[in-house]
Formats: sequence, C-alpha cells, structure tokens
Amino acid sequence: MKYTLQICFWLLVTIVGLGCQKSVEVDLYPPFQQKLVPSIFIGAGDTSATAYLQYTLPLFGDTGTQERVNVKNARMILTTPSGPIVLSYDENNQYYYAGLNASIEPGQTFRIDVADSIEQTTGSAVVPQPVDVSVSLTFDSSLFLGELTRYQATITYTLNGSQPAYVRIFPQLFMEDGWMENLIDEQFIPIKQLLPGQSITQQFNLVKPYDEAVPSFMQVVVVSCDLHYARYYNSVASSFLEFFPATEPTIDYSNMSNGIGIIAAYTISETETIFIKP
Repeated sequence: MKYTLQICFWLLVTIVGLGCQKSVEVDLYPPFQQKLVPSIFIGAGDTSATAYLQYTLPLFGDTGTQERVNVKNARMILTTPSGPIVLSYDENNQYYYAGLNASIEPGQTFRIDVADSIEQTTGSAVVPQPVDVSVSLTFDSSLFLGELTRYQATITYTLNGSQPAYVRIFPQLFMEDGWMENLIDEQFIPIKQLLPGQSITQQFNLVKPYDEAVPSFMQVVVVSCDLHYARYYNSVASSFLEFFPATEPTIDYSNMSNGIGIIAAYTISETETIFIKP
C-alpha cells in the first residue's frame, strides 16, 4: 500500500511564502496481529463436544493462497451445566474434543473460553427448544443439460405451536437400493424466524447420481436453530451444502468477544419420512 507524502516547509525568499517543494513516496504496512477463530456447534442429545480453532492470516503482503493455520496449543474450556470441561487437541482430526458428563438438553447454556499466550476470547449459546412443523412435498424430475435427470423437491413447512422459532430443514433422498443423497437449495433461502402458523416453501434439487438410481422415499430432518446459528449460516452463503455451516472462519457474523468465530446451538426436532409414489 503506497502513499505520496508531501513535505511542506517555509522558504525565506524576497517575499516570504509557503511552498510544498518535495514529494516522498513511502510504503505503509499496517501491523498484523493474528486472532483466535473458534467454531463450535452445540447439539441437543450430544454426549461430546467438538470445536475447531484457527488463526487469522495477514491480508497485507500475502503473495498467494495460504492454508488456514490450526491452533494446537491453546487452552479451550467449555462451561456446561455440570461444570467446566477442558477440551483436548486431536492431532489426527485437527480439532479440540471432550466427552461430556451428561447429554446436552434444550434450554441449557454453554460457554466457551479460549486463550493462547496473547489473546483470550469467550462466547455463549443457549440450546433451542425442539419445534413442531407440518411438512408437505411435491416431487418431480426433469432433463438437465440435455441428457441428465434432475430431481426437484418443493417442500413447504409450517410452524405449529405458540412460540416463534428459527427453523432449517435438511432433505435427504433415499434410493431403492438404500443409497442416500442430500438435496441442495440452489437458491440459498436464508434461515428465518417463523411465527406460529407461518410457512416457508423451498425448492431443492439433485442430479441423478447414477443410472440405476430409483427414488424410494425422502426424509426431511427438521432443525431448530438458535439466533447465532441462523445469523452465522445466513452470512456464510457458500456453505449451504453443509449441515454445520462452519466450513470457514468468518467475520460476517460472530458472537465471540474478539469479534471473530462462533458458538451456536441447534436441536434436531424431528424427521419426517415421505414415500415417493411412482
């Protein structure tokens, strides 16, 4: 990053005046300070916790694509309703991990505290209550790129009950031979807070994976999300293929005290099974 700096000084001449007589080109490089980027998703029913931890990379002076830097020697503590638990780094899988004293329950609060020799950061999340939804499905197929078959599922889900909730659905298509494929929302409909009685319609697609594939039934996994899960998912549009949207660290949305990273919670509420008629 280059700036032109003009140096102005007084000149004593016949008539005293002010002039800018010299230009100096200087290079300014803002100092880089790496930050801790934790990501952890708390799921109701889980008996263990997995967290990823990385460092941010410098933006200035980067001459090419760099892989993210995993943090191996930080101290990570997960505070649960049963007390604090220290997570240990798994070298093979490159994440922090710990077994819990009891399974995670809706309504519980979890806090994560992370520190290295320079920085500390903390965040918390509350596990959401399960939701009750009604699901309807329209299933069709069409030719894709002239010769491929693309399956299309139009799913409408309606929130029942008396409380608003953030809801995400996760449709899975099963073939007659048992093969399963996840369907994709190519339009990327963000997670919205539904009011009681409110509906959302989404279209999901899947290119026929192999010639012998014959659809048999579909499962629609209904996920209740907390606010942090919803906002983080919506900010990371490139990760909509993943059940857990934490594919990359992001500063678009964070609830960690240092402004980067995420702790979020979810509850798998129910799974609707819908058979596909020939």
